Amino acid sequence: MNPPLKRILPAALVVFSCAGIGLKRPGPPVEPVVIPPSTPIVPVETQTHSILNMVQSLLHSAFTSIDHSSHQAALDSLSVATDHLVASYQDEPSVALLSRETADALTRAAIDIYFDALPGSAPIKPDAPIARLLQSLPDDLKSSLLTNTRYRQLHMKVLAGTSPIRIDVNARVLEKIAFFQRNGQRIFRTWMGRKGTYGPLIRRTLRKEGLPEDLIYLSMIESGFNTKAYSRARAVGMWQFVSHTGRMYGLRRDTWVDERRDPEKATRAAARHLRHLYNLFGDWQLVITAYNCGQGRLQRSMQADGTQDFWKLDSLPKETRNHLPKFMAVLLMARDPAFFDVYDLESDDPLSFDVVLVSDPIDLLLAAQCAGTTRETMQTLNPELRLGYSPPQKGRKTYALRVPFNTSDRFLDRYARIPSDKKVQMIDYKVRSGDTISKIAFSFGVRSSTVMDANGVRNPRRLRAGQRLKIPIHPSKSKHAQALTSHSRSTTAGKGEKVVYRVTRGDTLWDIAKSQGVTPEQIRAWNKIRTTGHIHPGDRLTLWIPDTPLPKGSEPLVETNVYHRVRRGDTLWDIARAYSTSIRELKRLNNIRNASQIKAGDRLQVREASAAVE
Repeated sequence: MNPPLKRILPAALVVFSCAGIGLKRPGPPVEPVVIPPSTPIVPVETQTHSILNMVQSLLHSAFTSIDHSSHQAALDSLSVATDHLVASYQDEPSVALLSRETADALTRAAIDIYFDALPGSAPIKPDAPIARLLQSLPDDLKSSLLTNTRYRQLHMKVLAGTSPIRIDVNARVLEKIAFFQRNGQRIFRTWMGRKGTYGPLIRRTLRKEGLPEDLIYLSMIESGFNTKAYSRARAVGMWQFVSHTGRMYGLRRDTWVDERRDPEKATRAAARHLRHLYNLFGDWQLVITAYNCGQGRLQRSMQADGTQDFWKLDSLPKETRNHLPKFMAVLLMARDPAFFDVYDLESDDPLSFDVVLVSDPIDLLLAAQCAGTTRETMQTLNPELRLGYSPPQKGRKTYALRVPFNTSDRFLDRYARIPSDKKVQMIDYKVRSGDTISKIAFSFGVRSSTVMDANGVRNPRRLRAGQRLKIPIHPSKSKHAQALTSHSRSTTAGKGEKVVYRVTRGDTLWDIAKSQGVTPEQIRAWNKIRTTGHIHPGDRLTLWIPDTPLPKGSEPLVETNVYHRVRRGDTLWDIARAYSTSIRELKRLNNIRNASQIKAGDRLQVREASAAVE
């Protein structure tokens, strides 16, 4: 028996002048007292004295049983005593057989005994006697008990027992709770706010899949319900899928879309993944652990440590060892924030939207104008769109675009009246001899993967002359693209004014092309210079200058910075010539002082984002 309890219990029992109830330790455990059958009506004073004696006797019996390590006998006695205490709080004060003062004193004693009768970190189920007792307590008594360590521990165990996932209340979990109560409270508040937005969707999906709804807190600790979350392990979205796991569960990832950021699709994929892990491990604590470190890593740790008990898996990575305690901490705090000194929580509005089916790429800014909302709202509703507009569709396929709730009719009506030149354009391009995917993409200011995805090209080496490609162009670049396509048709060899240009020291194809109003790709084609070929001072280049010069601002655009991964044998000279730039420019962009410093595997910037867009 805990020493403080030995002092508290006698005081609680003696204060009611219950003679004969000593606390000397008898030999055998005392059997729980059974409530006697109904008897003829007796005066209230007599009933009160009888109930008081019975509760005191039951508490004394439980106290003695614990001293003899008979915890179940103690719980049996406490259960009967609890029934009387709960009844005293539920009855009207005028008819209650125990006064509030008496009931409160006996309840405090019962809580102390319950604490010793229920050792360890195991949760307490909601129908357990102690759970019913704590639930019945008046608010003023609960407030006075908030500083009582035993009461707090029991209350947390009762909160833990409301979850279908086993929640342990131990030192590691309490440590995480302390963090979120103090230094991490701002983070917890943010997470709880976002839970208002995505919680209904996640719970609905988990319920439909037959999984515990409390797994919602796994998303909370993985990402804080942030659809844009990106980890150092390259895990993405609110469920933190890495690329290969996302593909396993059908999440699309390409130039246009990353469905790991889609709250609906990612949650369905996470539910299937969690079901797979549960079928494998059969324990939700291990499932949550495997979700963080991977099933293979967990299996190796279980084998190395010789146990399936999470709390004894010492070989797990530090992050994973903290993962489950963090999950348990936020779940408990979310059950009763005020108990953990977190007040006035704000909850964001639930996610609500309409879905419109679109067949053409739609810029989110234009979509926002059609729906009568902001671009930021459209991005929040469609976080999976990587480029700011919906992907092109083949044939009669459509894309499901989310718009704010109750705006679908307005959107469709207004979008139907938008001129085609204000929409994302699909430029028709005919492949010429010497073209490569990267050249074409570079010329139009888009990524190579954008061109490949838009045309279903898997192997860029299979490009052939005469093939027609669709190049998706944002409205802001449509004039540039049209200029390039018309200009390329008018500058084939033999058309326009022929000029012979002599290369001087420091020249690059890029500089020459820009000064003469043509493109580097055209110079390569006219002079049969391979991509890896070089030009040297004194070389003579044949150029065909168009009658209509390339419009200002229509030079090849670079949508983002361009990089080169150094291969074995590469030199700055080779790289500069391959990208039509200069060694000086490479040194400037990469802060290189000595050209011999580069090595295989280095990532060098070879071009800055274009400043040609006006």
